Amino acid sequence: MDNGYEAPVWNVIEYVSLFGIVLIHEFGHALACRQVGGMANQIVLWPLGGIAYVAPPPRPGAVLWSIAAGPLVNVVLVPITAGLWYLSYRSDWTMEFPDVDRYLWSIMIMNGMLLFFNMLPIYPLDGGQIVQALLWFVVGRATSLVIVSVIGLIGGCGLLVLAVATQSWWMGLIAVFIALRSGAGFQQARLIRERLALPRHTDLACPHCKEPPFKGDFWGCDQCETRFDTFAHRGVCPRCAARFDETACPECGRHSPIGEWFPSGTPTPRDERPA
Repeated sequence: MDNGYEAPVWNVIEYVSLFGIVLIHEFGHALACRQVGGMANQIVLWPLGGIAYVAPPPRPGAVLWSIAAGPLVNVVLVPITAGLWYLSYRSDWTMEFPDVDRYLWSIMIMNGMLLFFNMLPIYPLDGGQIVQALLWFVVGRATSLVIVSVIGLIGGCGLLVLAVATQSWWMGLIAVFIALRSGAGFQQARLIRERLALPRHTDLACPHCKEPPFKGDFWGCDQCETRFDTFAHRGVCPRCAARFDETACPECGRHSPIGEWFPSGTPTPRDERPA
């Protein structure tokens, strides 16, 4: 990569700075997700960008904040990068320190392009996920996901045509990524509809995301393989009496002690009271 620097080391500095911007963008997602009680334990950087694996609570407001926090990082960086370049321009660094001036200009442009690209309303880009969270308030989680998945497939196909026309392999990779994730969005929407139709323990709630757990024999005993409702039996297998003190929330994935799912003041069954 050659951006006209006199010293080749500035090409490396620029490339590292680009990944630095991407990294703090993903940290914005992760920190916001944790702030609303979700899980965010992994960030992956790859040649075309980065991905923060976030699992916010299944509420539209929590999802909206977790997704919007990433582009907001770039918004904060806009006056910083533009201010540094303007300082260079006003100080006439173009003549005295041309490599510094080119670097500051490049960083300003890259941050702006990342912000613009991420805010495109195409799922699964941040803009598309923000649209999905906003639609969630109006039409529900599953329907909103179907709508943005359709938009994502159309956008991915359009981008693929543009990639072929311009013979851009990296644009083609992004188009394939968008199309595949949009297809996965349809599958996820179907699963969400199926889960919403299941009966729930409406008097119980996950300690983290506050969603009521499923009602039915969806849990299996590791000892005798009996299927049972762990909440109806307070984590004790009805066949072999094996105890399961914790369970994972099917919505947010976080583990919690069985007792914490019940309202405070719920009496503990006699066989579960400490001796």
